[in-house]
Amino acid sequence: MKSLLKGPVLNVYIAEIPENDGFLDLYPEARNAEIKAINNLTVKREKYYAWKLLELAIRDTLAVDHRSIEFEKTAYGKWVSSQCEFSISHSDGVVAVAVSTKSVGVDIQLIAPLKSENLPDRIFTPRELEEYSTANGEGKNEVFARIWTKKESVFKTLNLPRYFPAEIDTFSFPTYTETRKIRDKFYAVSIAGECVEATKIISNIKFNHTEGDYYVL
Repeated sequence: MKSLLKGPVLNVYIAEIPENDGFLDLYPEARNAEIKAINNLTVKREKYYAWKLLELAIRDTLAVDHRSIEFEKTAYGKWVSSQCEFSISHSDGVVAVAVSTKSVGVDIQLIAPLKSENLPDRIFTPRELEEYSTANGEGKNEVFARIWTKKESVFKTLNLPRYFPAEIDTFSFPTYTETRKIRDKFYAVSIAGECVEATKIISNIKFNHTEGDYYVL
C-alpha cells in the first residue's frame, strides 16, 4: 500500500504522560497484547501513551483514523507501516512521536548527570567527543543528551538490527536537535531523516485522564 503522505513532511509530537494507570484497548490487537503483557508499570505506561500519541500524530498529519492504517512488526521488533514513516520515543514521563514522508527516527531524553563518567569515551566518535569536551559544568549533561539522542534517532532511521552507538557518527547524517523544558525538567529531542529541514514540532499536548484520549493546547 502506498504512502498517504506527499511532499516533504516531518511532524514531531511531544506530550507528558498523565498520572493515570487506566489502559484502553489499542489498535492493532497485536500491539495491544504486546503492551498488556508488560509487567513493569512504568514501561507499560510509557509504551501505551507513546502509541496513543501516535494515534493523534496519524490523525493530525494524515487526516485519517489510525485504525485505517496497516501496522506490522519487523523481525527486529520495530513497528512499521507502508502508509507512512513513523518513530516513537519515551523518557522519564514524556513521549514523542515523529511522522514523515521519508524514513525518520526520533528520540527524547531527560538531561541528567551521567551515571558513568567514562561513558562518552566508550560510545562517542572522536568528533563527538571533541564537541562534548568543550562543554563545561552542567553543560556537559546537555551536550551528552543531545549527542545521545542524535545517535538513537539515526539508529532508528537506518532500521539497524542492533544498536552500537560508537559506530554511529552523528556528523554523517542529517539531524535536528532541540532542548525543551517540560514541566520543570529539560529534555533533548533529536530527529534524523531525509526530511529534517521540514521538521515541525507540536508540543503542549495533554491526554484526557478519564478517556485516555488527547487534546492540543
